[in-house]
Amino acid sequence: MKPSKVVFAVIFCLCLMISDVKFETSSYLRSVSHEVFKPISWVIKLPSYLIDTSSNFLSSRSSLNAKLKDALKYLPSLGIKGVIQGDFLFGKGDLSKQTIEGKKYITFHPNTIVYAVPADQAKELTSAKIGIVWHTTYTGKTFETMKASYGVNVKQLTRSKNVWSQDAMLRSVDATLTEKETGEINEYLSKAGKLFNSIAGSTLRTLEGDQNLA
Repeated sequence: MKPSKVVFAVIFCLCLMISDVKFETSSYLRSVSHEVFKPISWVIKLPSYLIDTSSNFLSSRSSLNAKLKDALKYLPSLGIKGVIQGDFLFGKGDLSKQTIEGKKYITFHPNTIVYAVPADQAKELTSAKIGIVWHTTYTGKTFETMKASYGVNVKQLTRSKNVWSQDAMLRSVDATLTEKETGEINEYLSKAGKLFNSIAGSTLRTLEGDQNLA
């Protein structure tokens, strides 16, 4: 290599070093290269994302199909009259055993919340095929004119060992709440239920899929 080329290379390296010290050139170049190559990283991750999304979508459809079939099979045994609405809590394979703070529970995860029932109080729950919590009653002669009201009288429903059927009313176990206070809380729960029902299913599935939020 010619001496002139060596001298030029040394001067060039010194210029780069001085420029980096004064203007933090290397940090700028790293940030620019990161932005330039970011789309490439997205393209690389795209096939894996599509596979995971497709798998979750197909799994969700299969699970929903099974739950609808179970609902059609077991709910008629309750002898439902009129129109009521409830939330599907669990079906086949949805119940799990879990120990929380040293106590055994039966848990199920129908949405973004995990529900836990003490194992020694879960005999009816574990023997049922499906679980439903009823929260809204509809009255009216036509679908268009029906009005919704919070609460369902589950005592009018026929008991079935295949359906763990509950209402969504708040019960005061230790009698510390007055009737007025209980009514106010039930009203808040009704509003919360209506807000929850207005959330898109895709949004809930996104939240459920994020382990930091679920």
